[in-house]
Amino acid sequence: MIHIRKFALLGASALVATGFIAAPVLAQTTQYPSTTTQKSRATSAKPLGTTDYLASARTADLFEVEASKIAVQRAQNKQVRDYAQRVLDDHMLSSPKLNDAAIQAGLTPTTPLLTVKQAAKLNELQKASLSSFDKNYILSQIDVHEHELRLHTNYARTGDAAAIKSNTTVMMPLVRKHIDDARQISGALANNAS
Repeated sequence: MIHIRKFALLGASALVATGFIAAPVLAQTTQYPSTTTQKSRATSAKPLGTTDYLASARTADLFEVEASKIAVQRAQNKQVRDYAQRVLDDHMLSSPKLNDAAIQAGLTPTTPLLTVKQAAKLNELQKASLSSFDKNYILSQIDVHEHELRLHTNYARTGDAAAIKSNTTVMMPLVRKHIDDARQISGALANNAS
């Protein structure tokens, strides 16, 4: 993966909602592979350092929160709006837990930053037509949650900070639930479009 500068798409509410502090970081660009490559990538996953894991997990978390804020305002389908609100509510609880785990591991949490790709996706969601918004939002949530699940699974297997590894095992069921719910909504949206 190539290194690029990430930039913040954060307001004060995003910092408060995620419970993170400190200065911006540089991190790797996060790619979200399609579900067809998920199994092959999971089996070949390399050990992930704690700093890289935290940066990637926080970035995914921030994208989910910011996209869901947009969805609460723009979604046309009640299931989509309700899902977005659940994601926001769940992250109000889970984000501080990741922050606490980092502190327990002796690390100073840094402000999460979006990748260029994520910022562009948020911009696309803001500008999407109302008729395409719900589908685009749900598909982006499936992708980012699948990526997040791979991160947690990899760190749970190979990570070296006990407090953070423990947090991953708490997060994985919640992330799986978000994926399952989003897939169900995606199917319902596809059926309604037929």
